[in-house]
Amino acid sequence: MNRRTKRISLYKKYSIILSLALAMQAATGDPSTPADSNYLGTTNEIVIWYKNANSLDALTETTSKTNTSKIHAAAIRHGRKMELLNANEFGRTIWKLDRYIFNADAEILAAEIKKSDSRISSAQPNYRMLAPQSMTPNDPNWSAQWNMQNSLVGINAPAAWDLSTGAGVIVGVSDTGYRPHPDFNSNLIQGMDFIMAEVIGRDGQVGWPDVKASRTHYPVFGDRDRDATDMGDYHLSWPRDSSWHGTCLIGIIASKTNNGTGNAGIAYDAKILPLRVAGWQGASDTDLADSIYWAVGGGVKGRQYHMGQPVDFTLEKNRTLARVINVSMRRSGACAENVQWAINEARKAGAVVIAAAGNDNQDVSGNTPANCDGVITVAALEPSGARASYSNFGSKVDIAAPGGAFINNSVRDAIVTPSNDGKTTPGKDNYSYEVGTSLAAPHVSGVVALMLLANPNLSPDQVETILKATSHRFVGSCAGCGAGMLDAYSAVLAAKGMFIRPFTANATGTNLDTSRPSLNVTLNVEQSDIGKTGNIYIQAVTKNGSSYFLLPTGWVSSEISAPLPYRITTLGTHEIPVLTGSQLPFQVADLKIYAGYGLNEYDFVTNRRHGLLYAFADTQPTTCSLTVAPSVIAKGAEFSYTVGGANLPNNAQVFWYGTKDGVADANGDLQGNISVFPTAYRFVSQAGQKGKYVRYLQIRNSIGETVCTTNAVSTEMLAAPTCTLSSSPAVVPAGKPYSYAINGANLPPNSEAYVFGTKNGIPDVSGAFFSTLVALPADYAYTNQQGWAGTYHRYMEIRQGGVTICKTNTVSNTLQ
Repeated sequence: MNRRTKRISLYKKYSIILSLALAMQAATGDPSTPADSNYLGTTNEIVIWYKNANSLDALTETTSKTNTSKIHAAAIRHGRKMELLNANEFGRTIWKLDRYIFNADAEILAAEIKKSDSRISSAQPNYRMLAPQSMTPNDPNWSAQWNMQNSLVGINAPAAWDLSTGAGVIVGVSDTGYRPHPDFNSNLIQGMDFIMAEVIGRDGQVGWPDVKASRTHYPVFGDRDRDATDMGDYHLSWPRDSSWHGTCLIGIIASKTNNGTGNAGIAYDAKILPLRVAGWQGASDTDLADSIYWAVGGGVKGRQYHMGQPVDFTLEKNRTLARVINVSMRRSGACAENVQWAINEARKAGAVVIAAAGNDNQDVSGNTPANCDGVITVAALEPSGARASYSNFGSKVDIAAPGGAFINNSVRDAIVTPSNDGKTTPGKDNYSYEVGTSLAAPHVSGVVALMLLANPNLSPDQVETILKATSHRFVGSCAGCGAGMLDAYSAVLAAKGMFIRPFTANATGTNLDTSRPSLNVTLNVEQSDIGKTGNIYIQAVTKNGSSYFLLPTGWVSSEISAPLPYRITTLGTHEIPVLTGSQLPFQVADLKIYAGYGLNEYDFVTNRRHGLLYAFADTQPTTCSLTVAPSVIAKGAEFSYTVGGANLPNNAQVFWYGTKDGVADANGDLQGNISVFPTAYRFVSQAGQKGKYVRYLQIRNSIGETVCTTNAVSTEMLAAPTCTLSSSPAVVPAGKPYSYAINGANLPPNSEAYVFGTKNGIPDVSGAFFSTLVALPADYAYTNQQGWAGTYHRYMEIRQGGVTICKTNTVSNTLQ
């Protein structure tokens, strides 16, 4: 009786087959590149030429310590020290800095040095000609391989290649087999076709029970043989084209890099052991289990029955043992017992099994082999850093890696990889754009190969711990995506025993103005390394890209150590005073302060560019403003200046500047300290202050530096006001008109009149609002109405801002 087994389907979600001829984009400089001695764009020397140095003796006198104090002072303002290194008879001197700095920063320093001393004819950095450390491949498709590059989501493969290329590490790929492809043929070793049924295998074998001799003279049963080439998994009834799925995965892992052809692979010197387990009906649990066990050297043998007749068989044993096995397939349900057994055996042999999470947009716990114990389960990321819409998720997921997406039917956000243009049977080699967790898993497999070359003694558990500990933070929404995003460089660095990272940090800033930030950083340091210590790095980056590394105080690097390998050890919380007052040697807007930890500056900046902002403070542009109300002020009236702004220092000081009638009368007069914005300063116009005033403010920080100057505002102080009230006629017959008129001098615009008075000797109005005085004289006409008869006495108070500035005479009239 034939025993039916469950079949596992492939995880590639979509594919668009295209032949590619993409031009490689030239790498451009990044202003955030670290000031590290191994990288282009940095220097630790300044060349200074003197005008009148006719001999070495004369130059020696010119460059004596007493005559070069301005040079030393300029260096100190930039947080650096300098010493004379070399001089020649033509007036050229070379000065050495105490550390490497960016060329852009060195240019600023050199310009300040030249300006500081009239004897200097020129000063410039001693530029260096170096090749960049991290390789930019010449593979034509590199510009489309966002998934490999050093970006927020890319895995930063170029930096990892400086540490490892995966040379000789064997990666087994349990999938549809492979098509011979020029981009990775040299990295293939002979694998095995595990598909039992010749109809599913489509490789021309007659199939069991005929016993044939393979090329190595081992008997072949069913369709199993040493030829793992992919003959196509198309299905005419469904219909479905051939996926060339295994070829795509192999290309991600092991395409040759920097060979001027096609793609760059992650572990481009690794070897691929193709394990063909999937055909047009998918893969069976038993074939998958046998492939995993066989890949690590296990003996696959058994007894086949046909028509009741037993035939014993033993597959040729694998002599090229896999250290990594990639499985990008799925089926619903629990992990099969024989697959779990094979995974356990692989782990005992030191192999790391990587599984794709699946493309069902559901919890991975219901899909196998991603839910098997001991595998590293991989979710997929879109280029934005968010979980791909198709990717499975959940607590079983360990890490996330690029899987791509087809957004608006564009291939730009998919993964480009080697493939074949055959719709059914094999056609020509080409490249295609793919998406899916199938593509995410081989990213991890390739990185693990790099790690195992860097440290062959790593166990599967140690590999998993390092991958998680070195993953960088999610930059998009990715719930249920595991520990973080795959970081090739940091993972390989950790495999070599050189990785330390603080996992949590926060920054609190005081006086975060654009000229003199002060910053405290609190780090809760955790370490995933053994016996290594690194440094705290504080980087200040200006809007134009200039960068300064600043030395924190109060931190001892030896405090960071851990006794255990590859475990997370919390070492405590430390507060680090970073900047106080005048330590920062420049004044700029949009200054950003980064604080973190790294083996070196390159390590710190690489991690920072991946979103690992251990602590961050952003000094946004300082703004300030001054307003005054009212602008025309009567004697005795109140008026106020209001100071507003943003990103101004705490406990700033405010100083007045301005003129009266065109003559300076305020030149840095201290108003006092200010901590809250806006703040209003109230005054009352006094006798003798008549005139036209212009005022602006300077706001200074705690060490007396001007951080912002407000706009200027104008006011006019009037002389003592006069005001009169008149009424006509004195006697008003019933039904006839009459009027009041207000006039005066030195009354500010929009003053307000309030009426007071009596009717027949009895007060009938007391301070009622009467009118706003837009212009003078102001006339107000009325008509005597029935019931108004009586003798009236009236006067007005003229007010500005609620303060009475003038009182009129009293007028009388009789209404009949």
